[in-house]
Amino acid sequence: VSPGIGFGEYGEGFVRIALVENRQRLRQATRNIKSFLSGRNDLAELRRRDQNFALAGSG
Repeated sequence: VSPGIGFGEYGEGFVRIALVENRQRLRQATRNIKSFLSGRNDLAELRRRDQNFALAGSG
């Protein structure tokens, strides 16, 4: 996931998702995004559920 602004002036307010992972990893990412958008946005909980969870730019 990358901030949309990195892809030009019209990308602000959007995110870009690269689908280059295996299906299992994509399903996990989809579940995490769905959970975040539905208000269950506790990042610590997401990290506990998926040890490999990472945010773009989080270092």
